Amino acid sequence: MPGLVMIEKTKNGRVDDRLDELYSTGVPVQFECAFSARVAHEAKVESAFHRIFGPYRLNSKRDFFRIKPEQAIASLELITDAGAQRHVLHRRGLGRRRCNCPQGAR
Repeated sequence: MPGLVMIEKTKNGRVDDRLDELYSTGVPVQFECAFSARVAHEAKVESAFHRIFGPYRLNSKRDFFRIKPEQAIASLELITDAGAQRHVLHRRGLGRRRCNCPQGAR
C-alpha cells in the first residue's frame, strides 16, 4: 500500500520480531522498518503523533497514516529521547523485510 505509514511500538523491543508478527495472512506485502528510535514517555510520543498526523489517519482504530515516511521520521527525530522503542513501518513490496534501521536503535 504505497503512501501509507504505520507508526507503532514493539512490545519486546525487537524490530525484526515485530515485522514477522505483522506479516500475516491478511497482509499482502511485508513491512519494512524505515526508522527506529528509543523514547521515554511513549504515551506522550504516541499522543503527539496522533495530534500531528490525525488528519491523515485512515482509521481511528489503526495506526496507518497517509503520509511519507520522511514526515514521520522528521517528527520523531524532534522528540526522540531515551525509553521504549518506537518504529515507523511502511510497505514497500515483497522484497526486503528485515529492519534497515540504524544498528543502535534495534
